[in-house]
Amino acid sequence: MTRDDTPSGWLPRLSQWLAIAGLAGLTGISLAIVADVALRAALNRPLDGLSEVMSLVGALTIASFLPLSMVTRSHVSIRFLNRLVGTRGSQWLERFAALVTLVFVSLVAWQLLVYAKEMFSSGEKTWILQMAIGPWWMGVGALLVLACLAQLGVLIATCRSSAHSTDA
Repeated sequence: MTRDDTPSGWLPRLSQWLAIAGLAGLTGISLAIVADVALRAALNRPLDGLSEVMSLVGALTIASFLPLSMVTRSHVSIRFLNRLVGTRGSQWLERFAALVTLVFVSLVAWQLLVYAKEMFSSGEKTWILQMAIGPWWMGVGALLVLACLAQLGVLIATCRSSAHSTDA
């Protein structure tokens, strides 16, 4: 990571490992789908409860990529205003965008953790396999908390980078 406004330290490394785990989860989902289709075609025996497992593993898999996407700033940004506001104004826009992203992801993480707590409290389970839902959503919430930490690092790095470039 070569940008001056990219966080460094343990969080980018952890984010990379989480993304690798997410890739393994995505590969597992793909293989399960292939196995399900093959079993349906050959033996007329689908994998019971696969849709339940895929929905929970899928949510966890998607969430595992979020910290890395925050750290590497891999989300869409539209910079058409930069020409209008100049260098200093675009630096403030970058800070503002990093802050808004942090607030939004924090709100989503908070609500996911509230939902996970409700799933734990109610003992909610999947319909076919009777798997507890709470732990899966708690994992998704924890990954979003890590995404919040990553975005906080981006915000801090953006503010430091902007401060250094305006001082120069």
